[in-house]
Amino acid sequence: MSAPADSQFALTLAEAAAEAGLRGVRAEWLRRFRHLLLAGRPLDGLRREMPRQWERAFASRRLLETELLARTPAGDGSTKLLIGLRDGHAIESVVLRTGHGVSVCLSSQVGCPIGCCFCASGRDGLVRNLEAHEIVEQVVHARRVDPEVDRLVVMGIGEPLLNAERLLRALDILREESGIGPRRMVVSTIGVKGGIERLAAWGRKVSLALSLHAPDDELRGRLIPALATARVADLIGEVEAFAARTRNKAIAAYTLLRGVNDRDEHARATGELLRGRGVYLNVIPYNRVEGAPFEPVSAEHARRFVDIVRRHGAFATVRKTMGSGELAACGQLRARARSRPRA
Repeated sequence: MSAPADSQFALTLAEAAAEAGLRGVRAEWLRRFRHLLLAGRPLDGLRREMPRQWERAFASRRLLETELLARTPAGDGSTKLLIGLRDGHAIESVVLRTGHGVSVCLSSQVGCPIGCCFCASGRDGLVRNLEAHEIVEQVVHARRVDPEVDRLVVMGIGEPLLNAERLLRALDILREESGIGPRRMVVSTIGVKGGIERLAAWGRKVSLALSLHAPDDELRGRLIPALATARVADLIGEVEAFAARTRNKAIAAYTLLRGVNDRDEHARATGELLRGRGVYLNVIPYNRVEGAPFEPVSAEHARRFVDIVRRHGAFATVRKTMGSGELAACGQLRARARSRPRA
């Protein structure tokens, strides 16, 4: 059994104040302190700012339980982070700077149980779910790399809605304390049973992204064997209902694999599937995964695919490739790193 978490973010702000017996101005100091920590302020500076009379209130908990093991910048402005956990495992986050702001891509599990054929994240299966504070602390590390991070996308290692309880707790902490509202949060899912319904019942106006990758049941089942019985039309219906309920956008993500799901007939079928559904398609250039039998398509081919989707009634764009290069795909940096025990 793992040791109980003692990160600042193992508790909500209200829980932490109650545990420390803080009220009034003392509780306000705790709120400010956690806000600065989530803003990416260096720990030494925070300690210097802390009045001595409050030090004992924080002494029972670490400021963070995770640590940044490595950062790998790419020429396009993105930075991949390897984050070490207390039990010696590691996860990845990615800071993405675009013309629309700065996002951090968060992981939700150590490993992944889904096992998509083209993805490195699930090669060794699921190790464990991340705790809420381990999700929150990824934002701390990301903002130390780029303090302007103002958007969250839960699309890293793991299937977020198989860890829904801890994920939603983490997102509530971030909603309350990081300055990032639900409309600047995106949660991705492969479409696990009951997951989208649970996210909708949570009631926050986050955006939803469905990992689609194929327009028909047979092909999607081959690419995602763990969900071979799921019907594509049903999943799109769930996504559409979620968007209507939350009055927020919904996305279908489609990774193009050369010679597999990239033909004109796939584009036509995808356009017809999404036509009039209020779900827009985000076409993703594939990053090669060592040992996987898939290849990316050319930029010209990706644009042609999108054009056909549009002509058949759906809105689609090609997502700008970020962090392309060695160890670019989710899970590859973690796979290269060796686990080591934490002090």
